[in-house]
Amino acid sequence: LSTSRSMLSHDFLAPVSSYLIYPDMLQKFIPFQVPKFDRAKILERSWELAYEKAFSPSESNLFSQPFVTIQQSGKVPHVMLNGTHVESGYRTVVSDIDMSGHDKQNLFDLVSIMGNEIPVSTAVGLSARFPFITPPALVYDKNNREWGNVVDGGYYENLGATTLVEIYKDLREYAKDKGLNVRFHLVFIRNTKRTNGLDPISGVIEFQSAFRTLANIWGNNGDDVIRSVEGYIEDNNDRLVIVKLMRDSHVNIPLGWYLSNGSVGEIDKLLNNVKPMLDEEILTFTK
Repeated sequence: LSTSRSMLSHDFLAPVSSYLIYPDMLQKFIPFQVPKFDRAKILERSWELAYEKAFSPSESNLFSQPFVTIQQSGKVPHVMLNGTHVESGYRTVVSDIDMSGHDKQNLFDLVSIMGNEIPVSTAVGLSARFPFITPPALVYDKNNREWGNVVDGGYYENLGATTLVEIYKDLREYAKDKGLNVRFHLVFIRNTKRTNGLDPISGVIEFQSAFRTLANIWGNNGDDVIRSVEGYIEDNNDRLVIVKLMRDSHVNIPLGWYLSNGSVGEIDKLLNNVKPMLDEEILTFTK
């Protein structure tokens, strides 16, 4: 944990800011995209360098390794990284699990589309391309043709519950078909604001209404997905666990581009509030 915090304590904003001024500023005046000007590339490289400094030099750099290869090595858990396809509004997923069969569920399997390996740092970056901070990622298909742009997965659904639920349903049906006696636990961890009411907004109404509506939808659509599948989970004798780091609406955890001492302190304080619940869940899992 201390090593991870050491990695996250690096300043990732400065490299992105410097790249934004030059050479990424040139991109604003060029009608076609130049991959080397992408300021998100320097962010990905910053993650790789931070990992090298935090962990043993003799250890291979996780962030610079091929994503699918490291996933299939068995050294790390299977991860599904969500993005949003700008041109259609559909989800995109980067995973070593074949997701191409979910194409009728507003989902694109980026690994199948690209047909080549990308570093872990790039895979993570694809799921966090938030406009104005980092630009959309132009993706090329396996025939080296422009396929489309990818931005942050939160535009579609901020919790990632949609993809997890789809995978869960596939695994549950597979377990039934094979007669496997297995119980699934779906765990969601949320940084949740405790609202004190639904008072009407006032002041700069046109701007506030657009921004707050979008922000609230980001937060609520994951809840809608969970509610829609809750009965299905219980009917299968599986378990749904939601851990909320509750805080008042006026309290903001000072998360930035690095994990500051203030951020660590606030997160630890909130985690201590839910630790008894976490301990109970862990004990249940081990049984």
